[in-house]
Amino acid sequence: PLPPSSIGQPWTCLKMRKKRIRIERIEEKQKRHVTFSKRRIDLFKKAEEIYSFTGATIAIICFSEAGNPFTFCHPPSADSHQQFLQQYYGSSSGCTITAAPSQSAP
Repeated sequence: PLPPSSIGQPWTCLKMRKKRIRIERIEEKQKRHVTFSKRRIDLFKKAEEIYSFTGATIAIICFSEAGNPFTFCHPPSADSHQQFLQQYYGSSSGCTITAAPSQSAP
């Protein structure tokens, strides 16, 4: 519904702006872990969208607070991970990455 002040007025576009939120560290460990998991899933979904729109090769490696690696690569294969490392770092520097099994969201 239109606000009362706009009744009888010519149609105007009412813009809704995104609310700015402050980026701060989440102090509670459980909430921080849940937020990391949700944002990681969203990041991987966005990367998959970019791949589907452009066909670009995409590789993402992110580490949890506990140091556990989570990887995303499109096209999905262990060779793609190694090619990414070699292309952008000259060599894989003794680092070996294996493709993670696909995880389905609950």
